[in-house]
Amino acid sequence: ISNQIDLITVRNQASKDELIKIGVTKPPIVVTADPVFAVTPAQFDKELGQSLIATLRAGKNDHQTAPETAEGNETSDAIDSAAATALGSSPAEATPDSTNLETGAPDQASDPAMHPDNKNASDAPPPLLLGLVIQELEDNEQYKQVIAAVADRLVQEGWEVILIPFNFYADLQVSREVSWIMQEKCILIEEKLSLEEVFSLLGQLDLLLGMRLPALAMASVMRTPSVGVSLDHRIAKFLEMTEQPSAGVPENLDAEYLHHVITSAYEGRKEITSHLDQVLVQLRQQAWESAGLSLSYFYSCCPHKRYDTPRTAGRSQGKSGRIAHRKST
Repeated sequence: ISNQIDLITVRNQASKDELIKIGVTKPPIVVTADPVFAVTPAQFDKELGQSLIATLRAGKNDHQTAPETAEGNETSDAIDSAAATALGSSPAEATPDSTNLETGAPDQASDPAMHPDNKNASDAPPPLLLGLVIQELEDNEQYKQVIAAVADRLVQEGWEVILIPFNFYADLQVSREVSWIMQEKCILIEEKLSLEEVFSLLGQLDLLLGMRLPALAMASVMRTPSVGVSLDHRIAKFLEMTEQPSAGVPENLDAEYLHHVITSAYEGRKEITSHLDQVLVQLRQQAWESAGLSLSYFYSCCPHKRYDTPRTAGRSQGKSGRIAHRKST
């Protein structure tokens, strides 16, 4: 089938090599870039991501401490009871203030004596945001334990963890499982987000830990540093190209090393972002090249189509045509 095609663009050299290997010889194969790199952060509203996070935080208690919202989910009930026991209270009482979800500490804002500087709790800096994009792997449960353990440790250190089912219907259950394994509070997105919401949310994160290449690419477009888990050579090559760290392969994930990689990536976020800015310029040009090549081939086959639109028609008729075009639009 590929040999019946007139033009092929691929997003990396490995894809071109694979096509040649299986016997694709007729069409030109041009290495460009993933179309996602044609977009920019300016195309997405920051307030959308901020509003989404605020909404998710507002429902954070309901996710793990409100049995009545679980609609009979026995697993959620068990987690609520375990969390209540850890906090030294009954399930009905285990509703700490949202500013203290990580530790279960009493609300300091209600007790001025607990504030050495007599500052309102709302003056505290917002927590760092870590997004988790994970996926189900056959015959491997250990990586979930490792990721959950590291996420717990980061929450204790002041981070806030958001589990993002990127391929929603495929990733929702594994995201739930990791949230159940975690001992600390986290945010789990349980509704399918629009494309704009996903981009905006990724742009609000301080760091992404990702197991899916599209998520890593979209986070990079939004200038959010990432740590990747190398499921295959595509992710490994992408991380190498963008000079972003890899936590290794799922089979060999180590909690101590993963924590080190994440914290080091955050500390080096300025260097990562600076390199991303340079790489994205080239990738953006290559992404648009795919569109240019496609249009060039299309117009070579159908030259009359080039002048079908009012804008191009105006250009072909000189100044008078352009004036007429502006009047018509």
